[in-house]
Amino acid sequence: PALTRRYGRWCGRGSTNRCWSHHHEEVRIYALFRIKQARLRKETFTRPEGFAVETYIDPSFGVFVNEGAVDIAVRFDGEAASKIPERRWHYDQEVERLRDGGIIVRFRTNQQSQVLFWVSQWGPNAEILEPPELRVRARDVNGTIYTVEVQALPEAAFRERALYYWAQAYAGQLGKSQDYTLLCPVVGVNVVDFTIFPDSQPVHTTFHLTPRHTDGTDDCVGHDSLILTSHLAIHFLELPKLGHTRSQDAEQAGISTTLRR
Repeated sequence: PALTRRYGRWCGRGSTNRCWSHHHEEVRIYALFRIKQARLRKETFTRPEGFAVETYIDPSFGVFVNEGAVDIAVRFDGEAASKIPERRWHYDQEVERLRDGGIIVRFRTNQQSQVLFWVSQWGPNAEILEPPELRVRARDVNGTIYTVEVQALPEAAFRERALYYWAQAYAGQLGKSQDYTLLCPVVGVNVVDFTIFPDSQPVHTTFHLTPRHTDGTDDCVGHDSLILTSHLAIHFLELPKLGHTRSQDAEQAGISTTLRR
């Protein structure tokens, strides 16, 4: 087994271990903080021929597997342009400084999903330039912008944080005096390894802006499907709820399958 560094630093409780799984008969990645007990056993395994950590994952940036290596280019502006150069995020990174104050960070990695999560944390101050297929994952063909946040440890104000990131991405679309018709929908996707809504069973919960009665009750008669705008949607996926509901519906099964990839 070996510890993994992410974003150029040790992750503390977020550190991971690469181990051989006798059950799956392949190398698997395990989060250290989820290991409750360990004991020495007599079983051994043979290291897979030709196995190299550098091709299996990119230890300096993330632990996603089975993603092809690509050349990454991300533009940062505003506050992000001053903070990003303070750290070496990837051992192979190159930083190009632009005349307008922005920067472009380039490196090669097989951690495409991790790049997407990393970029989304900087909201409207970050834009994926290359590769085209990753750029599409951040903004679809209809112009919809996606902010993706993955959080392992509980945070008291995570709901407010999710709303704040959504608001940053929405407000950051326009410059001074630009027309509001240029605004595109923003979808917030939050995958968390803790429970946010303890009184609700679904793994996947979606929020929109819907009307309320003047007395404070929900579901105005005749307006149960009315929303203020289609530009706002914030999704929460609470991983601890997977498999704990009475019956696993099609959506939950689909989420489980996706997360195993």
